[in-house]
Amino acid sequence: MIMDIRCFIDRTHRFPQYVFEGRWDSFHFFDSDRMLEAHFTQVVKALLHVEGGTCALMIDLDVAGSDEWSRFQFDRDTTEHGYQTFLGGNPATGEGWLYGVDRFACNSNVGEWCIYCESGNEIGVLAIGDKERLPEYQMIIDELHALEIEQAILLPLSYGFSARALSQEWRSELVKQYGRSEKK
Repeated sequence: MIMDIRCFIDRTHRFPQYVFEGRWDSFHFFDSDRMLEAHFTQVVKALLHVEGGTCALMIDLDVAGSDEWSRFQFDRDTTEHGYQTFLGGNPATGEGWLYGVDRFACNSNVGEWCIYCESGNEIGVLAIGDKERLPEYQMIIDELHALEIEQAILLPLSYGFSARALSQEWRSELVKQYGRSEKK
């Protein structure tokens, strides 16, 4: 049984607001396109392995109900090809996650981590519930090319974090909500 993602995400919030519910110890930001690539299957499998989970659910937060395009379930047998096929959906009708600029969330049946992204802003974030376990997650964080928010903005990590994409006020609010010194 997968924990309900609604328990972890406040659907009424969007970046730069704090989108998570409950306590999360660390936040690692990345280019949201990584969630919409076939290789994301391997990232989810690695997250499941670290926490001891068996399955994860990714949902499109901007699609209502239980439409076949609103959710995708990962488990240890999920293939990159299967996920890529789902992402592509039906090009003739425009159904499929590759064709929109929606918000997505993903978490597992254990719930030690949660991922949220806004594809329209090109920003994704991996939240981890126990910072003491960060060393166990470090390879996955590196694979996502994820950074703490201050670093993601400073570089910038991708176009979505740049001054051209985000105003100074917006970037400052992200740091306020997700920065190292902030505790939720």
